[in-house]
Amino acid sequence: NIDNSGGSHYKISRSYPRHQDWHHQKDFVRNQKIKYISRNIRVSLDSVIDQNKFGAIIAVEFHKAFDSIKHNHILRAVEKFIPERFFNPVKALFHNESSTINIDGHAGEPINL
Repeated sequence: NIDNSGGSHYKISRSYPRHQDWHHQKDFVRNQKIKYISRNIRVSLDSVIDQNKFGAIIAVEFHKAFDSIKHNHILRAVEKFIPERFFNPVKALFHNESSTINIDGHAGEPINL
C-alpha cells in the first residue's frame, strides 16, 4: 500500500523507519541543469563512501523532468560526474532489455526491464 499524500519522504521513511537520514533529499527544481543533478548524485555517492556505509538508495526520476530529452543525452551528461563503477550498472538498464539475478553462481530467469 502506497500513500501518496505524504510524498516520497513519507513513503521511504515508512518502508525503512530505522533510516532517518533524509536531509540530503533533493526535490525537482524547474530549469535546473542536468549537470547540477549529476553533481548532487556524485555528492550523495561520495558521502556514502566517506562514511563507509554499506549502501544507499539514490533514486532519480527522469520521467516528468526530462520526458522531452533523449535518454542518451541524459546519460552522457550524467556520466561526466559519476564514477564508472556506479554509472555502468545504471547505463545498462537503459540499453539492456532484460537482466538476471545471480545468487551463489545460480542465475535466475531473465527479467524484462
